[in-house]
Amino acid sequence: MEDGCDHAFPGWRSMPVVVHRPHTDKPQPLARWKEGVRAVYPAEWLDRQGPVRELRHGLGSRHVPGLAPGGGYLMAVMRPAPGGPMRLPAIQTSLF
Repeated sequence: MEDGCDHAFPGWRSMPVVVHRPHTDKPQPLARWKEGVRAVYPAEWLDRQGPVRELRHGLGSRHVPGLAPGGGYLMAVMRPAPGGPMRLPAIQTSLF
């Protein structure tokens, strides 16, 4: 998925990260969220169904198709849970 976005939408990894999309049946919070996304993403990006980077924590780490304004992917950008352990990448210093 990410490789496909690298090919179709160069530079997507440097686009702004937005707050989590509200999960509600009420139209106002969702409309406000979409308005906020449109304020920080270029119009042509959303018109081309470009991916939108969304800040998440916990178990919601999958990328979701079709939920970004314009119909593109919502790409998960994970943050550590408050008070949780920091995960550092493992570093291999030798082969053995």
